[in-house]
Amino acid sequence: MSDLLVMLVTVAVAGFVHSAAGFGSALISMPVLTHLFRIQTAAPLVALQGLITSSSVLIRNRRGLDTKGAARLILSSMLGIPLGGWALEQVDEGIVTGFLALVLIGYAIYSLIIAPRIAVGERATAGPANSKQSNSRRSMGAWVAGFLSGVLAGAYNTGGPPLIIYGAIKKWPREQFKSILQSVFLVNGALVVVRHAAGGLITGPVLRYYLYSVPLLLVGVFLGTRVDRLVGPEQFRKLVLVLILLLGVSLLVL
Repeated sequence: MSDLLVMLVTVAVAGFVHSAAGFGSALISMPVLTHLFRIQTAAPLVALQGLITSSSVLIRNRRGLDTKGAARLILSSMLGIPLGGWALEQVDEGIVTGFLALVLIGYAIYSLIIAPRIAVGERATAGPANSKQSNSRRSMGAWVAGFLSGVLAGAYNTGGPPLIIYGAIKKWPREQFKSILQSVFLVNGALVVVRHAAGGLITGPVLRYYLYSVPLLLVGVFLGTRVDRLVGPEQFRKLVLVLILLLGVSLLVL
């Protein structure tokens, strides 16, 4: 199977997953495309593709957007993007892909194993909450999640995990969860594309691969929209997490 065909299939799957689950396109695309191309080619390519997926999901879930909650995450993520961009340009590619693998594996293990146990423990030990301390922790959590998201977005286009974990802890409703994530993804993605362009990474081959991938990406997004209406969110979430875990392991092994 040619590299181009592998890329097209990957992009279609990534668009499908992101459209159905609200995240995951970069988490699926980056590990595969970094096997096919140099990361300096894969990163700007995935960033360009992400603008399409994020825009589509945001438009579909715009009624659930919490602008105040999204603004804090967007501002903090913007602070992290320059550090991530520096890492992409200066850090050895093997370190970058290895770190990406650890992010994927760590997020999947947290979501599949650790988070459910934390939820059980919280229910068992629930007591009176200190509102002031709780609000302070939530504010700090938003800034930390946003900053880490920006770093990962600037370097590897994988800004999702910190935001997804934060959203899960906040227990956002499905439409709010998707809309807030897309607003951050879209702003970060645009800034990352601008940074890649300024750094000379938006090359002829990157644009050519992007144009090849757009039709398959749109097909994946369309199919994902249909699945989103049919499949239970919890079942699909677990399938996505298992896929993310396998991709992370493959990136370490291959």
